[in-house]
Amino acid sequence: MSDGTERPILGIDKCGCCGMPVQIKLNKNRNAYYFCGHQNEQGENCAHQVRWGKPYTAKLIRKFKGEPDEPSKFARPAPNSPRVGTYEEYLS
Repeated sequence: MSDGTERPILGIDKCGCCGMPVQIKLNKNRNAYYFCGHQNEQGENCAHQVRWGKPYTAKLIRKFKGEPDEPSKFARPAPNSPRVGTYEEYLS
């Protein structure tokens, strides 16, 4: 159901299913999404849709504005260096 307001378009990307261009928009909650309405040769609709949450939406907005990407506060830490020494040395 539409609330009658025009959704801002963040940019154009490819559909993850059929590869056709799709418009990435913001919904009323300011989350990014796209819906593919393209048809294949047999006349069947692709109807692939993707919705993203707030953190990835913020990343998409920065990307389409051309701003540098910020490191995520949820980024995985760098792997620890291999252990050196024996287990007994580790315990002491």
